Amino acid sequence: LLVLASLFSGTGMTAYAAQGSLPGETLYPVKTFVEDVRLNLTTDPDARYGAAHTLGLIGDQRAIQPLIAVLIDPEEEVRFWAAAALGRLNAVQAIGSLAKLLKDPSKQVQTAAREALERIGTPQAAEALRKAKKPDWWPF
Repeated sequence: LLVLASLFSGTGMTAYAAQGSLPGETLYPVKTFVEDVRLNLTTDPDARYGAAHTLGLIGDQRAIQPLIAVLIDPEEEVRFWAAAALGRLNAVQAIGSLAKLLKDPSKQVQTAAREALERIGTPQAAEALRKAKKPDWWPF
């Protein structure tokens, strides 16, 4: 809590300075931390899907767990960008959660989940895709 207060109190200069940092730079962990916080704490859907999209572009494996957590977000755009980001990150740990999105009410979210699983490309991801193509009544 103290870290959050110091990052966001006053002028927020540390968080602001970290916005443009890249992997390997000193402030890069601050940038990914701020994005994780925005993703998980904000009530603004635009900020949540912006954070999900940005975390995918950053390419840091530490973003995987926060992205998995928001795959159940009530906003379609957040689920879409989180699924797409997990595909870009080749997040093997997200296969089960992405497989559940193959039955999401949103066709866009289903497509993002399918593309993420295809991009991950492991035998487990292929199995999840194969199972999703079967009709519910199929016995095998």
